[in-house]
Amino acid sequence: MSIFFAQPIEQFPKDLAFVTTPSATNADANFPAANLIGFDPTKAFKTTANSTVITWDFGLNREFDVVELHHCSFSYKALWIVEGSLNGTVWTTLRSSFPASAHLTSVPGSWSGEINDPRRSILNRNKALYNSATVQTFRYVRVTVTGDATLDPTFTIGRLFVGKKFVPTTGWQYGSSITFTDPSQRERTERGALVTEPKDVIISASVKLDFLSKAEMYDYIYEFNFWRGGARELLACLDVEDTVRLQKNILYCTIAEGRTITYDAFNTHSQTWILESIV
Repeated sequence: MSIFFAQPIEQFPKDLAFVTTPSATNADANFPAANLIGFDPTKAFKTTANSTVITWDFGLNREFDVVELHHCSFSYKALWIVEGSLNGTVWTTLRSSFPASAHLTSVPGSWSGEINDPRRSILNRNKALYNSATVQTFRYVRVTVTGDATLDPTFTIGRLFVGKKFVPTTGWQYGSSITFTDPSQRERTERGALVTEPKDVIISASVKLDFLSKAEMYDYIYEFNFWRGGARELLACLDVEDTVRLQKNILYCTIAEGRTITYDAFNTHSQTWILESIV
């Protein structure tokens, strides 16, 4: 089990920042592709058909290793492709046609419609994540999304997240712990009847890392904060190995500014970050 934090490419250090926005085919004029950038969840990009090709020209060659689509309404049958280009003409396939639902490794064919999908409850917040093992350098990124003609006559995408990730270099020496907050409600009426209101599982998480020494902990904190800079939002993947089946372990979030540092009786040192989902 391991973790990474990703910083959006448009919020890289100030001297490298840029203001270009994506373009897209089959775009609804009232919900343009420009809405794909920015962390306001009330703004979204909407298609007029069951497919779209999103192209983003960064203006110069940029480094990235994470591409993600967040707050999406397409079904589990949607497929996506990620490509990169240096000149906008010759394209390199980074991820070939693949299920957009993060927990699927193939498109199921045995179910007669999404309503019969036994995992339908976890499709409430669809995410598509491309996590590259190496840093990619391209000027253009192109994302093609093709939905099912019946299930996805049109669809919306709330956020196109292209970024560069930070992975701990020291390792989690004594282990780690991740705590999630479930906002679901359980209340009883005056007659004792139980009323439940299930909601999305993760709205916040605390990530705790343990270190061998105080020096190692402070070096890590400095390295992390130097990488993060002034980024207002992050993408946290809380379980890299099992992401394909645990899609809610991908958290689009803000991160607490404060530092929670703990020294315990066993002479270990730990740092805790509080992550809050942007919904």
